[in-house]
Amino acid sequence: MEFNTVVAFFDTSLDRTTRERPGLWRAPECVRDWRLKARVDGKWRTVYEERGNYLRRREVKFATVLADALQLEVLATNAEDGGGPARLFELRVYNEE
Repeated sequence: MEFNTVVAFFDTSLDRTTRERPGLWRAPECVRDWRLKARVDGKWRTVYEERGNYLRRREVKFATVLADALQLEVLATNAEDGGGPARLFELRVYNEE
């Protein structure tokens, strides 16, 4: 597959009411640090990496990649210790011209 755009939808605890959240609150299960890897010619290579995310929707663009597999690797969540369960709702992959 050939692609250059990935859209990830992370869990930001939409089931909680806003009254339960203090200012600048970050959902603990939301992915904070993550990377995208593509398998090109049998080898995994990083095509994108982000630190400090707290947003639900992340759209990333990069140079076009021809790969036979894509992997999203979660490095940490927004939990206080950086651990805990991470939740990904959806991953979309596009080749935009």
